[in-house]
Amino acid sequence: MGSKKSKKSNLYFILSFLIVFLFSFLIFVFYKIQIEDIKIKELKQNEERIINFQNELLDENFSLIFGDINYLNYTCSDNLYTKKNLDEIGENWIEFSNQRGIYDQIRFLDKSGDEIIRVNYENNKAYLVDKSRLQNKKDRYYFKETELLKTSDIYVSPLDLNIENEKIEIPYKPMIRFSTPVYDEYNDFQGVIILNYLADSILKIFKELSQNSQGDISLLNSNSFWLSSKDKNNEWGFMFDSMNKKRFQSDYPEEWEIVKQGKNQIITENGLFTFNKVNLNSDFIGENKNTIYLDDEWYIVSLISPENDLSPYFFDNSLLIVRDIFRKNILSLTLITLFATITSYFVYLNKKQHYKTKYYSEYDPLTKTLNRRAGYKKINKLISKSQRKKVLFSLCFIDINGLKEINDNLGHEFGDELLITVSDAIRLTIKKNDFIIRQGGDEFLIVFDNIATKESEEIWTRIVSKFEEVNKYNDRAYLVSVSHGIVEYSSIEKVELDELVKEADKKMYQEKTIIKKNFNVLR
Repeated sequence: MGSKKSKKSNLYFILSFLIVFLFSFLIFVFYKIQIEDIKIKELKQNEERIINFQNELLDENFSLIFGDINYLNYTCSDNLYTKKNLDEIGENWIEFSNQRGIYDQIRFLDKSGDEIIRVNYENNKAYLVDKSRLQNKKDRYYFKETELLKTSDIYVSPLDLNIENEKIEIPYKPMIRFSTPVYDEYNDFQGVIILNYLADSILKIFKELSQNSQGDISLLNSNSFWLSSKDKNNEWGFMFDSMNKKRFQSDYPEEWEIVKQGKNQIITENGLFTFNKVNLNSDFIGENKNTIYLDDEWYIVSLISPENDLSPYFFDNSLLIVRDIFRKNILSLTLITLFATITSYFVYLNKKQHYKTKYYSEYDPLTKTLNRRAGYKKINKLISKSQRKKVLFSLCFIDINGLKEINDNLGHEFGDELLITVSDAIRLTIKKNDFIIRQGGDEFLIVFDNIATKESEEIWTRIVSKFEEVNKYNDRAYLVSVSHGIVEYSSIEKVELDELVKEADKKMYQEKTIIKKNFNVLR
């Protein structure tokens, strides 16, 4: 009898153990799958973010170049086709080339294809090429393509390696040619402006961004040749007869057919592919109504291979998933670990929500600056330190000029844009310990921590420079203008905060009175 009870107890123990173990294991497996799904989702999103950012990087650089070539055309075209003041234009182009530092050559070819002006950039210095060395380029593809374009149209050549004397230049010099036609007042073709863009810098940044990927990110041309690759031996295959079969399409023929269709993300037996066709959707093109003629198409492709730790979850193979969980979590298959993990997860969610709530209680949602209540609290903390040690800071009261007029005449979306522009310019210029407070409406405070008035004014000058850059280079319907007044707080004087703000406000209005005399916010 005792033996039967013992056997029954043993059986009950074994069954209980198996039930608890299996239940715990199933929960753990389910939990792990959910976690891995989140990781895969984050992995996919990360690859998409990197590729989108690289696309934006190329777009921004192209936009800069489009702006440069339009600027040269707009400022010099009259003198170019009449061939007046060519020496002065050459000097201006030398200065422009030195300032930019990204153009191997800046040229003007007349309607016969003769080089009239050529500025070369070598060893970090630009110079004007002697007239005796100027050549005729009427048979070159970029001249032929550009002379067919209309006013303000821009031709963009393929990205390739520069060739000198019929040989590829060593070290490699990646190059893109941007060109635009020059027309006279009677709309007759008079020549071409050409910028030879040194693409090495943008390719270097492209590769640096690619390091954030868990896979390999490539830049491909329309024939699937590598323009940028983790393996340098893959690059520029179309430039060499011995490498003309070294293409992405050769390694991944089925995937390439899908890549050519545009932005997407697919999983095949070869891994996770994230890709996007480089799209020049810059604001510059839209605002200036330029038509861009690309002589090639580029594709950014990320590949995470099946050797990646998350690859079992790519293919939804239950056996591979369970085996992977056993292999990686031998010491974690207990209820205590499971409970601790789940608890930690919910604590994380709770904490995240707490920070989110706290953020919106302290920050202005439009400008991402501290609101008045939170900002004053932070200033008062600085002041309270003065009871224990010497404290110094400067307070800058600013008022955005003409915000009401912009809202009334252009609409509140333009007013919001102005507020964001001002706060962003300040945020990018001030130091880490400094902070911005939105007083309300068009008024802000800037607190320069441990900085006296003189240095604060120097920082303000740099902030104003950013406003001026916006006014100069952004084609907005209004001007960015801000009045300011700076006062200094010292723990020796112990001035109340309200008095400090009033004093800064008073100085600001003195400046505002002067500015308003000859200022019109609308262009």
